[in-house]
Amino acid sequence: MSYIQQALNGLRHKLQRWKSEQIPTFGRPTGIIINYTPDHAVRSDLEGNAVEVLDRAYRLGDVSFSIGKRPVSPGELEALFGRTTRIVPIRQ
Repeated sequence: MSYIQQALNGLRHKLQRWKSEQIPTFGRPTGIIINYTPDHAVRSDLEGNAVEVLDRAYRLGDVSFSIGKRPVSPGELEALFGRTTRIVPIRQ
């Protein structure tokens, strides 16, 4: 089974689990992206057709947390929200 088919099956399973055409907080899926290597990824539609070849792996954006304009340190985040599984330092 191809990576694309596996990803589409996983997506369908999630949608069935939520009994919806949308995934909570993400909305309605429009396609998938498979990262094959750090410098090669393929974006496909929901039928599995390649739509775009990317010259690097797709990465989700970085998240930072600030109060006012001041970044909050990992230690402060832990004090506010409790222990987290992974805290990435804030880049400025």
